[in-house]
Amino acid sequence: PGPAAGWGPAGGSSSVGLEDFELLRVVGQGAFGKVFQVRQRRTGSVFAMKVLKKERILSRDHVNYLSTERAILTTVIHPYIVKLHYTFQCPTKLYMVMDYCRHGAIMDSNEMPCSPLELSKSRKWFADAVVGLDYLHFQGVAHFDLKPDNIGLMADDSVKLFDFGLSKIVPIESRGGKGPRRCEAGSCGQTGSVFMYTRSDSLNGRSRYHSSPIDVR
Repeated sequence: PGPAAGWGPAGGSSSVGLEDFELLRVVGQGAFGKVFQVRQRRTGSVFAMKVLKKERILSRDHVNYLSTERAILTTVIHPYIVKLHYTFQCPTKLYMVMDYCRHGAIMDSNEMPCSPLELSKSRKWFADAVVGLDYLHFQGVAHFDLKPDNIGLMADDSVKLFDFGLSKIVPIESRGGKGPRRCEAGSCGQTGSVFMYTRSDSLNGRSRYHSSPIDVR
């Protein structure tokens, strides 16, 4: 299937489209497109809108990565994981409307001082990230790209994990009827208690990991 297979709104009216949002500014840019800060015209709510070019996704054979990210964001709902509110498309682009991290990623946030960070604040951020990560693992997801660049800082000083383009979902063959849950587009089902993952930087065969602790090594 093409990159737009199954792309309707993730959590809103079927009529939601680009015209429903005011583009405010560019907040990021990647290999497949840009991320904008946007304001929903009807509610005034501010979101982050990821705009992806279909041509680039197809030319680099990244349809599966995008499908996995959308499946995870659609089904894994947690206070410390960025929420996907809407998805829609036009003939050349795909759009993902998500929570807006007001202070950006921790790596380059204006909230990061030049001097050492307060211990209480660093503990708070670390705890939020660990709780979100633990919930991901319970749902059968390994992030695979956890770093300060992919941890967003919210207006209330909490953090949210984002960027699930490299994430992996527990394979269906690992099911055993117990243990963590496996996320699929539109539903979450029971899976086995054993995770089987290989780090993207371990494909040379020199090292191999077999469990969700991959995200904290």
